[in-house]
Amino acid sequence: MNRNRTEIGILRIWLPVCITAVLTAAAPAGADSVKLTNGLVYKPVKIVEVADGFIRFIYEKSPIRKTIREVSIITLDADKDFTKGETLLRQGKYSKAVDAYIASRKGVGTRWKKLLIDYRLLSASESAGQIDKAVASWIKIVDAAKATRGTLEMRPRKIPPTRSVAGDRAIALLNALLKDKADKAESKAYVKAIRMMLLDIFERQGRLDEARAVAAQLAGRTATAPTTKNSSSNGGRRIDVPAIGSPNAQLRLALISLKGGLCEQVAVDLSGRLKQFKKDDLPSALMLLGRARLEMGLRATDKDAARKYLLNAGLDLMRVVVFFPSSTEAPHSLLWAGRVNERLGNPFAAKAAYSAVIKKFPDSPAAKKARKAMEGMKKGTGD
Repeated sequence: MNRNRTEIGILRIWLPVCITAVLTAAAPAGADSVKLTNGLVYKPVKIVEVADGFIRFIYEKSPIRKTIREVSIITLDADKDFTKGETLLRQGKYSKAVDAYIASRKGVGTRWKKLLIDYRLLSASESAGQIDKAVASWIKIVDAAKATRGTLEMRPRKIPPTRSVAGDRAIALLNALLKDKADKAESKAYVKAIRMMLLDIFERQGRLDEARAVAAQLAGRTATAPTTKNSSSNGGRRIDVPAIGSPNAQLRLALISLKGGLCEQVAVDLSGRLKQFKKDDLPSALMLLGRARLEMGLRATDKDAARKYLLNAGLDLMRVVVFFPSSTEAPHSLLWAGRVNERLGNPFAAKAAYSAVIKKFPDSPAAKKARKAMEGMKKGTGD
């Protein structure tokens, strides 16, 4: 009996090792392979299709289909440049990965391989901050798939935070594409995706008038007043406003308008539309409305009007803090509530708000501003 148990134990230990050895030995050393983000490796494989965000390959005579996002590394034995690009991409060397993928794409005739390289170029270019190349790859992917919903959703979202030549080139590409697609009924979803990309890039490039025009188109409205620094509506300066958590077109329009200093217009638009927003959009709507009213209170020359604006701003901002404490808008809403109290002559309430920002959101940009505001209050230079 003991001997049988010992033999069974030996089998349990060695059998998985033997199976692994057999499987490893069965795979040719130079074969193509697909490694997933969970660590699972398929080798050897025969890739047969890349389309609409998916890759399909044959492994041990069985067809397997995975999303591109599930795939960590693909090695192609006959294409050293592509395999080099994959390694560089995983290492975070994005610019070098872009160069390797571009070298790999030269002379490629296979459809699936062209698309695979475009998918990887999109990812590497976006991460490298080369938004023009990312947009070019996205367009190729969308056109190849005839603008399916999945490929439209793959539009680049990592936009460089400052103005760049690459951003201007990306805008030129998108404007040319928009001109071609705008009047075609079948391209409605494509046109919307192009405009959303243009909105993101215009905003980051600081081209607020153009961003506002696109936001108005997305919201089904007409942009009126320009957001120029000489406009009487903006008080001679632009307003620093963080990104919002909502993709709602009306709110994006309000955000751009507020950045351009059009506070009165934002306040009128949002106050009349609050009941129309879904629950997920309310934190953004209330924060923008509160920030607009705060700015109106700071600009007002009449004390009674200023006080009214500030009180309403405080109510809007605290609704975000109380009812949506986990929202992305909560830190800045609480920060601005502190500023409202500071202007209203309530230093204890202001300090309490700033302290709460630092305590609840210690690593946020709002916390950094709250610390600076508290230092200003101590020195008598607050606001």
